Amino acid sequence: LVHRYWTISDEKVYESIKNGLKDFEEFIIHIRSFLERMEKHE
Repeated sequence: LVHRYWTISDEKVYESIKNGLKDFEEFIIHIRSFLERMEKHE
């Protein structure tokens, strides 16, 4: 399988990065919630 990375537009890359940051923010929220629950059980 050959990937044609040179055909990806700058706009698509930018949008993917920008929208992907929301995933990190949601991940952080879940990790914080998990850690808070773990602190209560100590």
